[in-house]
Amino acid sequence: MSENEIVKHVEAAYKAAKDPEKNWLHKLKEILIEIFIIVFAVTLSIWFHNWSDSLHERKEEREFLVGLQKDIRTDLKNAQNDSAFYARELASLLYFRRVGAGESPKPDSIKMYSPVFFSNTALEPAISRYEGLKGSGKFGIIENKELLNDIIDLHEGVIKHVEVLDGYYSDYITRMGSFVQEHGELDQADDSVTNSRDLLRMSQMRFHLGYGISFITLNVLRYQDSCIVHCQKLIGQIDKELQ
Repeated sequence: MSENEIVKHVEAAYKAAKDPEKNWLHKLKEILIEIFIIVFAVTLSIWFHNWSDSLHERKEEREFLVGLQKDIRTDLKNAQNDSAFYARELASLLYFRRVGAGESPKPDSIKMYSPVFFSNTALEPAISRYEGLKGSGKFGIIENKELLNDIIDLHEGVIKHVEVLDGYYSDYITRMGSFVQEHGELDQADDSVTNSRDLLRMSQMRFHLGYGISFITLNVLRYQDSCIVHCQKLIGQIDKELQ
């Protein structure tokens, strides 16, 4: 109801109250009717306004979830690729530890596994859409609070932890790569390491290898798997929500 309409009904109630030709019971009845009209109209107007807002929020929620699911599919693919990368890193480190422990090095294997000393990765999550909703303070548009909690847990917990571990691994690779550059001897013909066996038997190198193996096994792969599981779960939850 517009302000003018409210004023009109208030004036009608006032005139009824001041009408000298009407008894008090008749005046009361007319006043109550005008009040009822005002209250009903205002209540109906508020209901329509809230209903319109609710429809708008549901549209916003659906658009956000469709886009977020696309982002999470990207994160899932990246996490799976990173998990495969770390599995290769682990295989390389295990091979070089075996050589350091006495296994005879094979030139082809040394060449195949050597990139481990200079390789790293980063998840690079697709979080701009999530951060946009977070920054706007509109988490409330997501009606399913279990879904909302899982979305927040993925972005604020799991993904950030994976990013931290990626950073630690990058620092580790930098230290180990510097050690290899400092102590390794290269063949001038093909840039192969000519003292690989002696290098891998050095106590500091064996420490580097052991640390990397433990770090990948006990930390990185576990959280990469957790990220993959969380992404897969959320994709399924969003599918149900959009049906």
